[in-house]
Amino acid sequence: MLVWFYVDLAFEMWVSCVTELIVCVLLDFLLVDSPLSSCCFSFGCLSLFVGCLSLDVFLWFLWCLGSDFPVSLLFFDLFRFAVYVGLV
Repeated sequence: MLVWFYVDLAFEMWVSCVTELIVCVLLDFLLVDSPLSSCCFSFGCLSLFVGCLSLDVFLWFLWCLGSDFPVSLLFFDLFRFAVYVGLV
């Protein structure tokens, strides 16, 4: 049963990262009108998505290894949101 917990957790992290990517790309279309700026902004979206996934994968492996790393998903979500707002 513990395996399904980790699978569910990984899926939720993936959905969170994909949602952030979709919001970022939508903001790209709504706020940026220059093709060069759009290209740079889209690269920023992709970088944010990769960073989101790698951070979540790292946390997931810590939990799989049985580490009691005292950091919640909410903290990482708030951290990613702060980085995203800083990029925009």
